[in-house]
Amino acid sequence: MDSWIESNLSATFILEDYDYLKLNFDKLMQEYSPVLNLDKNPGNLFRGIIEEKIREYESGKES
Repeated sequence: MDSWIESNLSATFILEDYDYLKLNFDKLMQEYSPVLNLDKNPGNLFRGIIEEKIREYESGKES
């Protein structure tokens, strides 16, 4: 599992000032399209699958 995590997950820290991020947030979302950002990522191709899995998990029907 650790090798999967190392290959498939990453964390990024942006060290810009808050005003810059606030002004450019939508552009950054479009450019990087983070898969786990469901609220403000309209181009997320995995949104339906992720939301379905969340519903399954919350209802106790995780497969």
